[in-house]
Amino acid sequence: MAGDDIGPAQRDKLVEEALHALKQADAELASLVALHRQMLANTQRLSKLAVQLSHAITDAEAKAGDTKARQQLQELNTNFNLMQLQIGQSIDEESRRFTLVSNVLKTRHDTAKNSINNIR
Repeated sequence: MAGDDIGPAQRDKLVEEALHALKQADAELASLVALHRQMLANTQRLSKLAVQLSHAITDAEAKAGDTKARQQLQELNTNFNLMQLQIGQSIDEESRRFTLVSNVLKTRHDTAKNSINNIR
């Protein structure tokens, strides 16, 4: 076993370093989770606003009498839809980053925990 080849002082130092790494990984994960929750809340608010704007544009298009105004509203609606698509892509990318960082932190945490168990 790995703990048999080291002295008590070195063993205590390794345990202390591993515990510090565990605490750091836990703190980073908690921070990441808080940021993710905030991003989800902002995304939900943005979605609600997007739906409201889409309805407003549709209503304005229906009420627009002249062709030029209707065409401008359709262009605005098209631009809005493109922006909404870009936001969705950004959210997907952020979600992938969150998953990646979360997996790295979990691996780091598990490694430190296993090191402690191996030392004991």
